[in-house]
Amino acid sequence: MGYVKYLAMALCILILACQSVKVPIQHMQAAQQKIPDDVQTIAIFPYEGNIEPEWMSLKETIPDQVSNEITSYGTYRVVERANVQSLVREAILSKGTIMEPSDLEEAGRVAQAQAIVVGKVNSVNVQEQMLQKQVQVPTYDPRMPPQMRFFPYKVLRVTLSVTSYMLHVRDKTQIVTDTFNHTYDSERDPDVGRKLFEDDASFYQSQPARIPSVAQVLSKLAQRCANQFIQKISAHPVKFSVDLMSGGTPAMEAGIQWAENGQYSRAADEFMKATNDPEEGYAAWYNLGVCYEAEKRYSDALQAYERSNQMKRTSEAIESIARIQKYGK
Repeated sequence: MGYVKYLAMALCILILACQSVKVPIQHMQAAQQKIPDDVQTIAIFPYEGNIEPEWMSLKETIPDQVSNEITSYGTYRVVERANVQSLVREAILSKGTIMEPSDLEEAGRVAQAQAIVVGKVNSVNVQEQMLQKQVQVPTYDPRMPPQMRFFPYKVLRVTLSVTSYMLHVRDKTQIVTDTFNHTYDSERDPDVGRKLFEDDASFYQSQPARIPSVAQVLSKLAQRCANQFIQKISAHPVKFSVDLMSGGTPAMEAGIQWAENGQYSRAADEFMKATNDPEEGYAAWYNLGVCYEAEKRYSDALQAYERSNQMKRTSEAIESIARIQKYGK
């Protein structure tokens, strides 16, 4: 037993030693569609939609998420949502009817916006089923054949369909149209179940409890809808997780420890010490580039990656050079 215990400990240490340190890196990617240069301020209006009363909040939730995300990226100035709501109320009171796109454009002009965002929640479809799954369950007596038992099994499918528009206030033209149509299927959700356990009785006993609520699903779909639209109209973050190269010198080990704790400036100081090492210099230059990139020092990062690639050509350095050339501006 003692031998097995020490072997297990040694295996755990080996696994931990082999695990790479990942550094999160974020760049900003340009909008997927060309937006007129004069668009500096946008007004984001509540969405329309003839949907069930219980899902009416989506008509505010989606534009709110678009507004919050764009504001955080700093691509445009965004008219405060409270001011937009006030303009909508005033326009409705003056017209006594539902606002048309031309009315919204005029409201955008009053708000001193060059473009407005409007949209429609086309449909929300929810399907819930409680099924019975027949599962083979082993008996306590190994001499007896397995028994077949039925367990409750829940299936949830939620579809959200939304159309979003960006309209130019001055030209009264449609700049961008985006259609979002996505279905959440609990049977494809890795957080709900995995095929590895599909013959395990305990999996079916707890499966219904792992299904998210419809509200939770719609919240995630609304976020995806907003993000999809934002990618078309605005610069937006694109995230990477980059592995550091391992090393055996004291400077490399110290640098990796600093980087693991998010201390990239101190990690870079240690990696710099190892750049002259004949064996690990290429890895030190590469890790130095990763730290610089994490700190948004893109020119320094590119130089470090190129030095690494000159010492030893690696796919990691080549990919990082390409990433900096595409995003690191």
